[in-house]
Amino acid sequence: MKFRTFDELSIFAKTMRNVFAKEYEFDCTPELSTLIQDYPKVVWCLSHGSMIGWTSFGFPPFLELIKRGGGSRIPILIMHDIFYQLPILNRIARRMSNVKGPLSKKQFIHYFKSSGCTDLILSPEGDNCNFGEVYEIRPFKTAGFMEIAIEMECPILMIVHSKTDDLRIKIPVNNTGLKIIKRLPYFKRYHNIADQTRLINLSLFPKRTDFLRFKGELYFPELSKAELSSSPKKRQKQLWDECDKFRSKFQMLQDKLMS
Repeated sequence: MKFRTFDELSIFAKTMRNVFAKEYEFDCTPELSTLIQDYPKVVWCLSHGSMIGWTSFGFPPFLELIKRGGGSRIPILIMHDIFYQLPILNRIARRMSNVKGPLSKKQFIHYFKSSGCTDLILSPEGDNCNFGEVYEIRPFKTAGFMEIAIEMECPILMIVHSKTDDLRIKIPVNNTGLKIIKRLPYFKRYHNIADQTRLINLSLFPKRTDFLRFKGELYFPELSKAELSSSPKKRQKQLWDECDKFRSKFQMLQDKLMS
């Protein structure tokens, strides 16, 4: 499989940036030039915002990386399975994500470790972004990204944004709504997060915004590779405990940007 560099994928980033944002600002600690020099592999975690928030905020940080000399780095994007299943989006998803379709955790580790890929990019909230407030860091869908970062002994770059300027419908969830969600074949998987947030946040379509602000900060997992348990059950608990610490830092960064 031939992997494209950030430079080769930049046409997508420039297009999305031009369509959805007039201006943007990206503040990162450390500076991206330092990150490029010091860390050969990085896991990127972007706050999701609304369901289609990524259309407006997902790409300016990549352009900044290219400006700072990181254009030759090779990214892999983890995207929702549905993008690979729809006829038109399928080709776009494969080109943007640098993979031919949904991969397992083992496959992502293999590509990240052995293929020259340098950056793994995802929004760990996944489709949990449809619940709760836009600037809440919603519960993560999986701890797999944390396991990959620990296995590869690389830092995680948290990226938050100040504005997801789209039209959306907010639907409060009462006890009756919870019962309905629990009975529906597809939606019952969301019962727990619907119960926690009591709000469904559905995006309709994105709007062009005048100015977007971004903030990035590196997170270094406290749990080391040597400390990972060989017991699957204990290992999962370790990873989720680390994810809880990470999510707290992620939310603090989001709140700092919004203050």
